[in-house]
Amino acid sequence: MSILRGSSSGTANRSRQTCLPPGFNRPATSASLPPGATRPASSASRHPLPSLAAVMSAPERRNMPVLHPQRPNGTLWFGIDDCTQKDVVSTYQSNFWGPWWTYNMVPDEKKVAWWTSFVQKYYWDPKHHNQVHVQWEKILKNSIRDLVSKRRRSEEKKKPDFIGLADWNLMLEIWQEERHQKRSKTNSQNASSNPDGLGTHRHTSGSKNHKRYAYDLTVKAGGVAPPVTEVVRMTHSRKDSTFIDKRAEGLVKAAEALALERSQGSCPTDETPSAPSTQQLNAAYIEVATNGKGRVYGLGSIQDIDDEPSETAPASLFTHVAVDGRLTSVEGVVTSLKDDVSGVKEDVTGIKRGLEVLMKMNGVDPITFEPIQRESDASVPTPQSSQELDQNSAVH
Repeated sequence: MSILRGSSSGTANRSRQTCLPPGFNRPATSASLPPGATRPASSASRHPLPSLAAVMSAPERRNMPVLHPQRPNGTLWFGIDDCTQKDVVSTYQSNFWGPWWTYNMVPDEKKVAWWTSFVQKYYWDPKHHNQVHVQWEKILKNSIRDLVSKRRRSEEKKKPDFIGLADWNLMLEIWQEERHQKRSKTNSQNASSNPDGLGTHRHTSGSKNHKRYAYDLTVKAGGVAPPVTEVVRMTHSRKDSTFIDKRAEGLVKAAEALALERSQGSCPTDETPSAPSTQQLNAAYIEVATNGKGRVYGLGSIQDIDDEPSETAPASLFTHVAVDGRLTSVEGVVTSLKDDVSGVKEDVTGIKRGLEVLMKMNGVDPITFEPIQRESDASVPTPQSSQELDQNSAVH
């Protein structure tokens, strides 16, 4: 049986000689190998691998770029700042050396080495540790799967630079086995299945993930986050605003109708119904678009914002919607109080001006509260006495 081989020239040879991060040895790769694969354990390194606990507690980490889910004060986060994904990818590609095409096949010691290398590039608050690890692991899983699968499906079967020639040829041989061919065919059929007649999932956001797309829309709107219905509409529509994904179109319209119904139902009868709020639209879309596996259709990486990795995506999103709703209510109360205070200030100003007029009319300075000095007596006629008035009357 003819097996396609990778090239052994140029970068391919150098990829196996890639230097490890400072302070690391090359761990053995005999564990978690594909069926039928064998590899000798690598020789012991002259320098011991620093413990993860020592790296995590190193004071130098506080000088590194900071990761934070809410990105306050110039901090960074996965899916929005491209440097985070590039660092995750570079740390594993510089230290791969194994016939692995999924993350689950990678030996634990290799995963620890990748994680330890990444830890030295960033700092984060210990309360965000689980969140950071979950996001790091998701990027690894997707990157290894997508890159290796893409090369595997291509006609050339070109070897990725970070995989050694012997490992790549071994992977090609395993993929030619009947059970792998059957699994590949099944997966392909599942991906292209169309049980409800709405077609497969399609979007127009390109290589930009949905989380970054939503972030850019927020920045464009002056810091106001758009409803998820708007994000789904923008990432699943053509330039003429028509949907490219029929399922996404149906879900967006259903969510908007549900949010409008709830908005009108909560409006007093004597008031004009208002448009649904962002929180109502978000809650409605999560409700109608969540599938049986706990994923929300059409949101992509936006649903990976959980503060607690053990939460499902819908539960986490509902938590954020509830928090946003409470914050909006608080902002409304604060705005109302500000308006009331402004009204009181205007009333006080009017009263003050009225008092100043009254004080001046009564000869009192409204600033010093002293009697106002009158003009000179010469310029002011003196009232005549009653005797003088009688004399004048007699003359006439």
